Amino acid sequence: MGYTRFKSAVVAKDGFYTGEKGSETVVVSSAGAVTAAGNVDALTYTGEVVACAGTNACTIDCSLGDIFTYTPTTHTAVTVTNAAAGMRKVFAVTAIATNCVLTFSTVGALVNGTLATGTSAGKVFMMTFAAPSTTLIETSRTTAL
Repeated sequence: MGYTRFKSAVVAKDGFYTGEKGSETVVVSSAGAVTAAGNVDALTYTGEVVACAGTNACTIDCSLGDIFTYTPTTHTAVTVTNAAAGMRKVFAVTAIATNCVLTFSTVGALVNGTLATGTSAGKVFMMTFAAPSTTLIETSRTTAL
């Protein structure tokens, strides 16, 4: 995802767009269809939220969205695919009443160790990533919120 600026216009793909207030905006779907057009009223960001499915494995496919959610029920292996330079991603993990440990594959992502959810149900951990190349690098992680 990203944008290309043409004079005062912003052309975007997959719902991501930004521009100066009053600039023209055209949003293009991944299939190439124009899904919105008009002027930017404020800096805007809309991203796809994707639920990561799986019991003991979770794949974050970067081509599917920007925000990934997951509620593990057991220890889980997390893998990252389709990362590209310039991407920024968020991974939100919601704990249940059982401690679950998430282990990240070193292929596609560099993270600061495992994530243990603890036993307090409903607690949320947020991890953010940036990709200077085809590898996501963890830039921050919250404690249980």
